[in-house]
Amino acid sequence: MRPYQLPDTATPVDETFTVMVDDSSLATPEKLTITDLTAQSEARATAVANGAITGSGLDAGTGAYTPDDTTNYIRTADFVTAGLTASLFNADKLLDLKIKQTQNIGSKYYTVTLTSSQILNLKATPILIIPAPGVGYFNHVKRMFYKLNFMTTAYTLPGIGTFELYYDSGTCPLSQIEYSFLSGTATEISYNNAGGQCEIFANEAIYLKSTFASELTNGDSTLSLIIEYETLADFSVISTPPVQANCLQYFSGTFVNADLTALGNLEITHNLNSDDIASLVIIDNTGTAVAVTFALGDETGANTLNVITVPIGLGIAGTWTYALIVNIC
Repeated sequence: MRPYQLPDTATPVDETFTVMVDDSSLATPEKLTITDLTAQSEARATAVANGAITGSGLDAGTGAYTPDDTTNYIRTADFVTAGLTASLFNADKLLDLKIKQTQNIGSKYYTVTLTSSQILNLKATPILIIPAPGVGYFNHVKRMFYKLNFMTTAYTLPGIGTFELYYDSGTCPLSQIEYSFLSGTATEISYNNAGGQCEIFANEAIYLKSTFASELTNGDSTLSLIIEYETLADFSVISTPPVQANCLQYFSGTFVNADLTALGNLEITHNLNSDDIASLVIIDNTGTAVAVTFALGDETGANTLNVITVPIGLGIAGTWTYALIVNIC
């Protein structure tokens, strides 16, 4: 059918709609479907989307992601330390961790009031106080304030014990409420600084637990807590501070009646692991500065990072002094 032979009645447009293409060079008309017409634009859109997903253009259009070792938080070592592959997504995660670390510096406060039912069942059911902070972080308790809101009946204690804050896996108390306070007969406020040296558990919640042999009984008062704490970055995600501009290290020593090498050279071992020697000064036994040149390494050129060779050409009598300034960055 030629285009001029198409019916006057419109055909609804759908996925099967076809366009007739007629040309004098064609033996018969050809059909183009909607798919034919949109294939190229869809291919281009797909390529753009895939490029965004794979990171095309981040590294000269290759799709690879190369960490920038001149930066502070997206270096190769940072990915390795965090156990992440080098990708744009993981670079964002590293930066997010650093932002979180910066924002979390300083004290925070968590408040909660325990009901009498929670107090009477604390031995069997510890109470979550501070949630886990996330991978790469730990909560540090600084101190705990607490208030016994006395009602009508004091708690009966099953011997001596305490209510204490613990990491979920920990056995060392971070802060505690003494038994004498818990058996009080009046409303009272007190506090307890963080306990002594305790093992820290990264990404663990902190609970209030009972150390009594059994549950408290009879009491009907509530117990309010204010926990002062801070969330800090675990050592695994703390980035090494950027190298400061001043990286010069001073090194000095003396030679007393020193023997030179067979070639008349003086070899100085400084062990600073750097071949960037900023300056060298040698003072002879009369207090006179000796004009010197030097080469890196010993006479064979080995260990250039820790040894320099100075051609003296003369025997050394008495005490000679030398001083080095080395750039160790």
